[in-house]
Amino acid sequence: MKAKKSFGQHFLHDGRVLQAIVNAAAPREGELVVEIGPGTGQLTKRLAAQVGVQNLRAVEADRDMVAHLATKMPELEVVQADAARFEWETLIHNQPAVIVGNLPYNASTAILFHLLLNHRHRFRRMIFMFQREVAERLRAGPGGKTFGPPSVLSSLLAKVQMVVKVPPGAFRPPPKVDSAVLSFEPREQPLFNIENDQINDFNDFVHALFRQRRKTVLNNLKRVAGQDAAEHLNAVDINPMARAETLEIESLVELWRHVLGEKP
Repeated sequence: MKAKKSFGQHFLHDGRVLQAIVNAAAPREGELVVEIGPGTGQLTKRLAAQVGVQNLRAVEADRDMVAHLATKMPELEVVQADAARFEWETLIHNQPAVIVGNLPYNASTAILFHLLLNHRHRFRRMIFMFQREVAERLRAGPGGKTFGPPSVLSSLLAKVQMVVKVPPGAFRPPPKVDSAVLSFEPREQPLFNIENDQINDFNDFVHALFRQRRKTVLNNLKRVAGQDAAEHLNAVDINPMARAETLEIESLVELWRHVLGEKP
């Protein structure tokens, strides 16, 4: 099968990386395993050997790949759908599950955050491939240029770990960038007692603070809090001349709550 640029397809063939993904998923007995973007089925076959095809499901956007898999693995249940919009409750019911995928670069963060924001309670673990630059942003901590809204949101909603770094030669056709596989263990409750229905509001607030990264947190906060920005920063002991990338996530949460008028 020929990879399609329109789907951002790069087929993973490196056995070492494929096995690292299977090992990181570490499905338990009785768990359902779901694969996003099975493509030609290289990872799919290894997963089926691990858990049995009866405990494996796949979601694939490309109908030609769905047809290809139907001939190669006719017993496999494959749903043709966009994983970034898919209603996962139609596939995952009350059965414990893990989910894996060699995600297309152009949709990887949309798929990840659709799952983390709306469906993380359905999965014990998520193992996904990203462009390495994106992976570094997703797992970054405060103090560096890679720390930003994706880092904050992923940390609030999951424990994030590096699984393996992946060179271009591991794919056919090889991409022009390095890649990396990350592991996410979703949290039952977001960090710092943020309620699930507050996550989107907090995420918007964080994006506002990072909107112009070279500006101070005071200048960016003025877009949200107006002339009260300095008062809010002083109240939670944040240096108004600092930049958002230097702030701990807990400090961002405390500032957001103060702007909202919530008391500690």
